[in-house]
Amino acid sequence: MNRFYLTLMALSFASCNSGLDSYEELIDLRVLGLQAEPPELLIDLPEAQNAAVSFKALVVDPRHGPVTYHWSFCPIASSTACLDYNDVRALATASDAAMLDGLRNATQGGTTEPVNAHSMYSPLDWWGTRAAWPYDLPAFPVTLPGTLAYYHVQDSGMGFGMGVWPSAVLDVQTGDESVKAIKRVTYGIANRRELAQLASELGGEAAAAMPFELCYPEQTPATQPGCLPLKDATPNHNPMFARVRAAQGKDPTNPDWTDIELNPAGDVAGVVTVVAGEWIRLLPEFTPESSEPYQNLKADLVDGSLHVEDLVEDIAVTWFVTSGKLLNTLTWPLFTKSLDTAYQAPDVPPADTNGRLMPVGGKATRSTAMCMAICRAITAPSEPASVRPKESTAVTADLRAW
Repeated sequence: MNRFYLTLMALSFASCNSGLDSYEELIDLRVLGLQAEPPELLIDLPEAQNAAVSFKALVVDPRHGPVTYHWSFCPIASSTACLDYNDVRALATASDAAMLDGLRNATQGGTTEPVNAHSMYSPLDWWGTRAAWPYDLPAFPVTLPGTLAYYHVQDSGMGFGMGVWPSAVLDVQTGDESVKAIKRVTYGIANRRELAQLASELGGEAAAAMPFELCYPEQTPATQPGCLPLKDATPNHNPMFARVRAAQGKDPTNPDWTDIELNPAGDVAGVVTVVAGEWIRLLPEFTPESSEPYQNLKADLVDGSLHVEDLVEDIAVTWFVTSGKLLNTLTWPLFTKSLDTAYQAPDVPPADTNGRLMPVGGKATRSTAMCMAICRAITAPSEPASVRPKESTAVTADLRAW
């Protein structure tokens, strides 16, 4: 879902010529992405054990002032940042309402500054020697009790058997500017046959939400007419980078790629150099396991029948800049054939040495992949005019699998 949202943003802004700042130009407070770890929580019946999830955010502001933040948790499946919580809670039993209130009251907040504002670094700290970084926002941990699973089974058959989407809500503010962002986590039952049986036993809304028959093991709709071949759910994972590559110039056919240094965690790339005013290509590559198979229920618009789609996730990257120019602000193999883009360094390195370029990516459907690269433009000693007639711009790529 988040990938689709990013795609719409790219298309809508690209077709708009209202004089507003382009979406890829970072000039003020922005939340570039939220991540849930793990991105999908699957529990087993009948014990319905507790499940823990942690949320983190990628917050940037080129002005580098202090930012206040406030996390909260929304235990219901809300599409309005939990503004409908009271209405939904009013329909719950007293015990369920108390459980929901306990989760809704899970909050965390404070004031933070960019990571580069911290003065103390270990001599071996990879981050401490490289450029300017996003805000140091603590992760937000939440534990979901097993009773929440039974609540959602009774309420919606656990999202028609496909899982429901409780969410974390983040509010960030600096001065009179504020931004609200939401991150859903998929919460479901691993054994869908057990879920269907429980929904049938509960009756009411639970049974009505799963009005279909699941195929028995080794059976198909051809051998068991009318059944749906839904497999047991398997947990989804956040994607991981395999490597980050760079090539001088704008030509996409240039085979002369060079691997950029990665930090020990493998999620942040180091420094490359490009002549001011000239182009460089940046290519993030993900591990093969980052594109995972999943199933989706699709309704026929004519007769209302349900069908199961077997799909595989893919990855897209949206790129942002605070200085310089991008060839493609969205790279998605469906449209651009590759995830790489070309970045043109500014003709004159910005007076603010924290000028940066940032790309953001999205993984399909069940979780989000975030690929962020921060390119910091700094003035470097010029080489002789016969070799390098312009100032150099050091480019630091910070790419993260979100």
